[in-house]
This record gives sequence, C-alpha cells and structure tokens, in this order.
Amino acid sequence: MSNTRGYIIGSVISKDGTKIGYRQMGEGPGLIIIHGPLSSSQNLMKLGSELSKKFTVYILDRRGRGLSGPYGNDYGLGREVEDLDALVTKTGAEFFFGDSTGATILLKSTLTLPSVHKIVLHEPIVYVNDSEMKKFNTAIDNFNKEVSEGKNADALINISDIVNNQPSLLYKLPDSLTKLSFGLILKTEDIRVKDNDVKIKDVIHTLKYDAQLLNETKGILDSFKDTSAEVLLLCGSKPSDLIKNSIDTLNEILPNLNFVELEGLNHNSAQNNGDPEEVSMVVRKFFTNRLYTKSTVTSKDGTIIGYRQMGSGPGLILMHGDIGSSQHFMGLANELSDLFTIYIPDRRGRGLSGPFGDNYGLQKEVEDLDVLIKKTGAHFLFGASSGALIILQSSLTIGSIDKIALYEHLVYVNKYEMDKFNEINQRVDQEIDEDKLTSAMVTGLELITKVNPEEKPPSPIYYLPRFIWKLIFRMILRSDNKYVKGDDVLLKDLLPTRHYDNILVNETEGKIDNYKKISAEVLLIGGSKSSLFLKHSLDALKGILPNVKRVELKDLDHDSPQNTRDPEAIAQELILFFL
Repeated sequence: MSNTRGYIIGSVISKDGTKIGYRQMGEGPGLIIIHGPLSSSQNLMKLGSELSKKFTVYILDRRGRGLSGPYGNDYGLGREVEDLDALVTKTGAEFFFGDSTGATILLKSTLTLPSVHKIVLHEPIVYVNDSEMKKFNTAIDNFNKEVSEGKNADALINISDIVNNQPSLLYKLPDSLTKLSFGLILKTEDIRVKDNDVKIKDVIHTLKYDAQLLNETKGILDSFKDTSAEVLLLCGSKPSDLIKNSIDTLNEILPNLNFVELEGLNHNSAQNNGDPEEVSMVVRKFFTNRLYTKSTVTSKDGTIIGYRQMGSGPGLILMHGDIGSSQHFMGLANELSDLFTIYIPDRRGRGLSGPFGDNYGLQKEVEDLDVLIKKTGAHFLFGASSGALIILQSSLTIGSIDKIALYEHLVYVNKYEMDKFNEINQRVDQEIDEDKLTSAMVTGLELITKVNPEEKPPSPIYYLPRFIWKLIFRMILRSDNKYVKGDDVLLKDLLPTRHYDNILVNETEGKIDNYKKISAEVLLIGGSKSSLFLKHSLDALKGILPNVKRVELKDLDHDSPQNTRDPEAIAQELILFFL
C-alpha cells in the first residue's frame, strides 16, 4: 500500500485474477463505496471524506478504470459481485454504499454475499419495463455513436436527459454555452487531472458496460423479495422516469426497506460536484443506528447488566420502558451521539442482561442503575415510561445525578385509573401465559383507550374490530421473527416483561410525596396524543418536584422515543436541556 493525498491505495485480486484497486481513508467500521457510470473512485472522494469521520472507507475503482484491471472475458454483474466479494473478504467491511449502477451491483450482491446485509442504494436503475429500457438503450446507442465520432461533449450533454430531470447548473445554460463549457473541461483535463484520477475521455467508453449491467436485471426483480439485507433507498426529489420507475418498483419489492427522498437533490448528488455532505448525513444516520460497543456491569445481587455505548462527550444514560430493550433507543442515541457518550442498558430480563431474579422491584432497578453510573461517570439520564420511573426513584438516593429527563413515567396517582390499569394488565398477563400473544397485544390497546372514561382514541384506527387487530399483530410478530438479529430481542420475548414493569408502577402507591426530596434538575416530557392517565401522572409530579420544567410535544404519543416513531423531536429537547 502507498499513501497519496490523504488516502491509502490498496488492491485485491478478484476470482478471475483481475486486480481491483481502491482508495482507503478514515478509521472505524468498514464501509465500501461503489461508484456508478462515467466515473471512478475519484468522483466520490468528498463523500468518502465526510464518511471517513466515522468509518474506514474503501472506494473501489470498478473494472476498466483507474487503479483496477480491464473488464476481461464474460463481464457482467457476476464479475462485479466477485470483485466486491474479494474486497469484503480482505477488509471485513460491514456497510455498503452504491451510486447508480454501483447500487445495482450492491443489490445483486445481496443474493449471494451474506456479509452484504446493510446497504444504501442511491438511485439504482433496474430493468422495470420494456418501453423505458428501449428509450434508455437507444440513448446509449446514440451516445456510443457520438463518442466514436469524437463528439464527447455532445454525448455527455444528451445522455443527461435520460437519467437526470434536475441536472446541475452547467446543464441549465443555453445549449451553445453548455457545449462550450464541456469542451473546455475536456480540453483542460490534461492539466487538471493528476495522480490516480481518471480523465473523462478515459471513462467515457465505460458507459456501454454499465448499460449491460442494467439490462442484466431484466426478469430477476422478483428474486429480491427474499433478500434479508436492510436497505436504505435514496432518491432525489425529481428523478427521471427511468429512475422513478426503478425506485417505485424496488420500494414495493424489497422487504426490509427504508426510503428517503432528498429534497432538491439529483442523480449526481453523491458525487464531488453534487451535494455529498447532505447525502453523507443520511447515510451516516442509517449506518450508525447500529454502531455501538458492548460492555457490562455487575449489580449488587450479582446480576449482569449489559449495555450499548456510542458517541463522545458528557455521559448520558437512556433507560427504555416496558416491552422494550436497548435496541429501541438506538435511533434516539444516534441523534444524540455527536454531543454525548450514550449508554443504553438492557434492563433485567432482556438482551445483554441477566434475569429478573428474586425480590424484583424498584430497588433492584435502582441498584442496577447505580453500578452503571459509577462505572460510566454519567451525570445525565433520560428514561421513558417505566425507565423514567426508575430514574425518578434513583434520584432519591444516588447523589451524582445532576439532570434527569423523564418521558411519560407512570406514578400511582389516581386509584380509579390504577384499578383499571391493573385490571387490563391482569388480562394481558393471562393471555401471555396462555401463549395467546396476539390477543394479549390487542387487549393491551385498552391501556390507550379505556383507563380513563373520558379518554378518546387518538386515531380512528383504534375502532378497528379485534380480529383485524389480531391479524395486524400476527404479521408484526412474523416480520419480527424474520428480521431481528444480533443483540436485538424478539417482540415475543419482550411481551412477558411488561408484568414486571407493572410491579414497579404499583410500588409507587402512596409514595408520591417522597419525590419532593429530589434535588436534581428535572425535565418532564409528554406527547399531546398520549393518554389522560399519563398526563395526570405528569401533572402530579409537576406540582411536587422542586426544580422542574414540563414540555408537551405536539402530535407525539407514548411510543415516540422509539426508533420508528419520532426520536428526533425528543432529542432536540434533550440537547437543549442537558447542554
């Protein structure tokens, strides 16, 4: 390897003996970037530089370009996947970004490379219908003809219309000026392009090979229905018809998909002359959602308490609530990890931690939190639901807690509401004991609608009949069984833990005045769409705590801190409060 202009040059040998070169930069988990047509590794250097703040980035030169060898015999998607496989084997990279046809290569690789399981596809193009592809292939034929006639500027200008409805300013000039500008760029490249970079005239012939890859996807789209890869699909706000059809089709087919539309961006946005900074922010959020280290502490009774750690800065502990574990706060952690060192414990009976044990109650949870605070030195804490209740209780005895933010804790305030709360939970427990999980999940919805007689359902969906809800929850459980991996916990294994959280709530009966002694600064957060009995609990605490502020966030509900809801809005409040 050699070091050139801030990056390291390396290479691997593919299955057929072809050398595949790459540029490497940064430190952290491995992330491979694959460029698209009419480009090479140099065109994604700004994106790579942005991402290298969190990752070890490898930007490969695909065959026929720059640091890599020729296309060779039998070129196609299979060869490109073999090249990627060789690089993955050498680097151990876990994350992947593909631009345009680079995204198409990544998509194909998910069918044969098990290690390619978390990918970002930026405007991939696949064969969707004959009409669009006929237009595309005709444009490619015209492009190749113009190139063969030495009309490189004309070729580049005309091909843009096929893939880009929102091109750069250069394409918006009058035709004569656009052609003049391209001509000047091509003529000055001998001076401008240096070292390992590739001139446009040397990659212009590669477009026909990328067109070949796209045509290979004809008839194979259904095979992607079974891919287990987690996918982020990125698209600009005004894609061409060709790309829009590809995006819409993949949106329907891919089973584990996140879709983000980038307002104002286009097909070239990931490249140096586009908006790689904005692209990198979305990519980093997607990948770092599961970037963490793991560690443990041992509680007073010998129980192991495991936790996830990420980020840098002052220590902030996030405590999950009922039917949850550390996995459900990863989205919130990602929003906060640029400013704080985040610690997310798995509470007893979940994931990385040991069992509930004997004599379970608030005291056990306080002891667990105490050892975590002593190890990490964290002075800031956030908890949701029963996690907030544990933090509230801990603030009575752990003097090193400076600030706490509590999201919709439940304290025993109103006997009527608590009797109804317990009656519903007893039925849920019985159905779980009988292994009637979907029935238990439907019964649990009554906690949102029936604890207080004045409660109004927050959405018309709660009027659906019970059998429809059971079908919905059955689908959720099946999907969960398929996609939950690693340190995450299956929903069916989390459902029984709610029984223990109810124990914690009932322990607070008649003890609310104890919280007058809390000296920590407290932020109480609630959602406008949450149940009345939760708001009553917040009201009661607001009137008792000596150093407290209350915030209600519009359109949020009890589950909003979790990954799939609205952790960004809550993160903003936490940043303002803790900093």
